[in-house]
Amino acid sequence: MVSSLNLTYIHMRINDLFKSDEWFCGKSVLFIGDILPLPPVRGKPVFDKVRASTLIYWLGSNGAVNIWRDSVTYDKLTINERQQTNQKFSEMLAK
Repeated sequence: MVSSLNLTYIHMRINDLFKSDEWFCGKSVLFIGDILPLPPVRGKPVFDKVRASTLIYWLGSNGAVNIWRDSVTYDKLTINERQQTNQKFSEMLAK
């Protein structure tokens, strides 16, 4: 799992490479997977705000950020393609 602090690190590294103030330098970043089942180890989920105290401790930076809320749009997948041919199994998983 990627924590909100890891997402901040990714953003900062991309900014180091491309020299821009935009989130991820305006580049498209593709996140794939299910972010809800397990929280990151010793971290907060990507959609939680990174507290100012955490940024000061780890980065020497000031100010809280929520990169996920401010920069990410997502599409929720609602059609179960994998079990589409087995209706009984699909209904059992949905319970």
